[in-house]
Amino acid sequence: MALVLADRVKESTTTTGTGTVTLLGAAPGFQSFAVIGNANTTYYTIAGQTTSEWEVGIGTYTASGTLLARTTVLSNSSATEPSALSFAAGTKDVFVTYPSERAIYGDINGSITPVDNALVRFDSTAGNIIQTSLVTVADDGAITAPSAGSVIPFYWSDPASFPSASTYHGAIAHAHSTAAMYFAHGGVWTMLIKDGGPLGTPASGTATNLTGTASGLTAGNVTTNANLTGDVTSVGNATAIAAGVIVDADINASAGIVDSKLATISTALKVSNSATTAASANTASAIVARDASGNFSAGTITAALTGTASGNLVSGGALGTPSSGTATNLTGLPLSTGVTGQLPIANGGTNATTAATALSNLGGVSAGKSIVLAMIFGF
Repeated sequence: MALVLADRVKESTTTTGTGTVTLLGAAPGFQSFAVIGNANTTYYTIAGQTTSEWEVGIGTYTASGTLLARTTVLSNSSATEPSALSFAAGTKDVFVTYPSERAIYGDINGSITPVDNALVRFDSTAGNIIQTSLVTVADDGAITAPSAGSVIPFYWSDPASFPSASTYHGAIAHAHSTAAMYFAHGGVWTMLIKDGGPLGTPASGTATNLTGTASGLTAGNVTTNANLTGDVTSVGNATAIAAGVIVDADINASAGIVDSKLATISTALKVSNSATTAASANTASAIVARDASGNFSAGTITAALTGTASGNLVSGGALGTPSSGTATNLTGLPLSTGVTGQLPIANGGTNATTAATALSNLGGVSAGKSIVLAMIFGF
């Protein structure tokens, strides 16, 4: 149904009362209401030909029966608007008009003092145009209000009453029931954050510079989300992670924590042998570990011994040549092959390796010495 106006449209009627009028055909030199089109509306005037009765309003034309319903009464001769006038008997003219209540006109100079991009504003009761609005709409569709107190409402009782989000893509609407604003995008009305209300469920994104307190957060209204990704950082007002919260299962096997990030382990029994290369066998570049008997195998051991050494220092090998020291309780040494070198006279030796030298070192042979030498050297 559309509002249609046409020139020189005029018929007559003999209908009485306040109801729909039956049109009787076009007057000579005029068009019939058929040019308005079935089910369309138009501005009409009904005026008695022999009386002072008249009515101006908005009518709806029906082609079948050539009827004109008096849909909205704007004014009449008895001032009963918006109620319809009750016409008396007699013939009336019915024609298309342009009522003053709906007319747009300027001052005596033909100007309506337009404001660039301004909207035309209507009276809220009679629908009259009263002035240009301070709200402007630019060529690119941007709407501008004159001051901070201006409101361009898009108000609904609840979100279920919203129009199609696809049709109104990019629009912002307010729902009274939820006291929240909504944004139309992708065919969906999405609630925007409101003071004291929920943030909603963002699909993704990064939240930065969030301020305020978390006093309203409880275990019941905070939901952990396994889909959180990226680094978790905080700036001020953040509590530390409690001891024991992070367990082995929380650390990824591929974390690759380098040893420079680890503190020196100084507590005893924190590293077991199984975590090292320690062995009791003679293994190159391995930490030495005693076997069940407290022994271990080794190759060459180089050391500067101090103090008293006990036990079997050498087993099946050479003791070497100690530079100094006192050897006591040596047993099992074969004198013919196990002892070499010269034993000083002061230590009970001859300081010689031959009999002749030994006799000489001992200062000649006396009866007693001969007996001793015979015992030592067997002559």
